[in-house]
Amino acid sequence: MKLNIHDSGPGDDGSAGEKVALLIHGGMSDHRTWHAFEEHLIGLGYRVVAPDLRGHGHSPRGAYRPELLADDLVENLPAGADVAIGHSLGGLSLALAASRLRPKRAVYSDPGFLLRNVPAGAHAGMRQMVASATAESVSAMNPRWSPQDVAAELAGFALFDPEFLSCIEQFE
Repeated sequence: MKLNIHDSGPGDDGSAGEKVALLIHGGMSDHRTWHAFEEHLIGLGYRVVAPDLRGHGHSPRGAYRPELLADDLVENLPAGADVAIGHSLGGLSLALAASRLRPKRAVYSDPGFLLRNVPAGAHAGMRQMVASATAESVSAMNPRWSPQDVAAELAGFALFDPEFLSCIEQFE
């Protein structure tokens, strides 16, 4: 599946010898959640490549299974990156793709390695949160977040396919 890819920073033309960082977002968001970290990495001279996972952001919808998310990463991202970072669902997707993407370093931030450990009723709560989110509710849940963080979260929610949660429930 052809994913929407955000590509920025020095060497974003794909030139040889560049430092490359892959940033894989968590569930219900998109590449924009990495905005502050992306700026930091660019300041360090990295090219940042950040996909929107299927069902998220501007990427297509489709079947939702962890192995398909991993296959999408392999199909759309450059192999051999200097670092690949996955958050939550992005951590699971990256873990399943790492042997094929072969990053020099992989970082898993709050990885969702076990989808079966989601508490009963959590998916319904996530659906409700996404459907009713406002700047005020996101700020209240995340008081340390900047206005840009809140805006990125809301933008991701607006483009998220809630059917994704129904498919993930099958793995419990």
